[in-house]
Amino acid sequence: MYMFSVQNPDEVANGAKPRVKEIGPYVYREFREKVVLEVDDEKDTASYYQIITYKFDEELSKPLKDTDVVTIVNPVLVVRHLCNSPVHIHRTNRFTYYLQNKNTLCTL
Repeated sequence: MYMFSVQNPDEVANGAKPRVKEIGPYVYREFREKVVLEVDDEKDTASYYQIITYKFDEELSKPLKDTDVVTIVNPVLVVRHLCNSPVHIHRTNRFTYYLQNKNTLCTL
């Protein structure tokens, strides 16, 4: 995965045009596991759900790391802001999204 990192986030928050730098590749491996819920021998069917997991591939991503801090413009929040919709989004875990007033950036 390649991303465009905003190099001037403070200026963008105050209305300036973003200056971006392409970074990548960040390589992830996808793993899928099927968990069987039910097998119906009469109908010859099975019900299941999938667990999809992504693991960062450090070797193929060098010198990049999965702990890098990247600031990107979130297009959905920009559009909501331009439409004058009140938005207050806060999410705190591995990925942090934050929008309050005119701040339309999110840091991953």
